[in-house]
Amino acid sequence: MKQSFVVVTLNNRVIERRKLEKELTTVGRARENDILIDNPAVSRHHAIIHKKGDRFAIRDLESANGTFVNGRKVDSSELTLGDVVLIGKHALIYKEGALNTEGNSALQDEDGTVRVDAEAQERFMKRLGNNSFRVPKLMVSDGREIEVRGNSFTIGNGNNSNLRLEGFFLKNPHVRIMKQTDGVYRMLSADSFFTPTKVNGTVHKEKILQDGDVIQIGKYNLLFAL
Repeated sequence: MKQSFVVVTLNNRVIERRKLEKELTTVGRARENDILIDNPAVSRHHAIIHKKGDRFAIRDLESANGTFVNGRKVDSSELTLGDVVLIGKHALIYKEGALNTEGNSALQDEDGTVRVDAEAQERFMKRLGNNSFRVPKLMVSDGREIEVRGNSFTIGNGNNSNLRLEGFFLKNPHVRIMKQTDGVYRMLSADSFFTPTKVNGTVHKEKILQDGDVIQIGKYNLLFAL
């Protein structure tokens, strides 16, 4: 029997498969959601997938860090076969087809690795562009998306900062993101009593950044996306 479902993945491995049988399927960090994503980059009530006849669409619920379909930030988007929805660190792949009695499909190899069909992968790559995987971005809670280029990227309240933020207690620079020779990105924060820098809710003066980390500087949340 043909069914619509999403495959929820983390780091290219299947976390769960969810049939889209309800009129509304909720996604978020709160436990009452149909699709629970326990990640600090995800809002408690992040998005909903709603049924429109025999089609489905995803709608962002004014989440802090946004919902992305094939690399494009959306408020609402109809889903087509193979679309990849990025919510925090998790990818939700929209599929249509038959599930066997164990709930498996041809998407997963024996070792648990997800395989996206070639047509969907080609479309995804075209929309993102090859360089998107090599240049990280900061997705700011005010809607800005800034590429982190160069070996030293500064964030602060000065005009010479690569990313300027407003705030009475912010320094210039307040945060510096350094690209190391091994491709790792290290965050260095100024010592600020009134506006300490937090990563995923914890104060840090120095931290190696991972994909999906949320940097909090004053009133701003910045999602670090590789």
